[in-house]
Amino acid sequence: MARKSIFKSKSAFLGFATAALGAIAFFLPDTAGALIKANSPAILSGIGPIAILLRLITKDAVALFPKS
Repeated sequence: MARKSIFKSKSAFLGFATAALGAIAFFLPDTAGALIKANSPAILSGIGPIAILLRLITKDAVALFPKS
């Protein structure tokens, strides 16, 4: 199975974006964090199906330092 760089992975990008939203909500609770917290059910309801879809259409394994 071919390996691709993790920096080309859509699933890894989605994970990073999810973590970034959580960090924003934690470190900026009065500004952007309030918007994220108020809409967290909608955000998570969108992220879940996107993650499942990406996993279904992704075939290549990822690696930090692929050989090719």
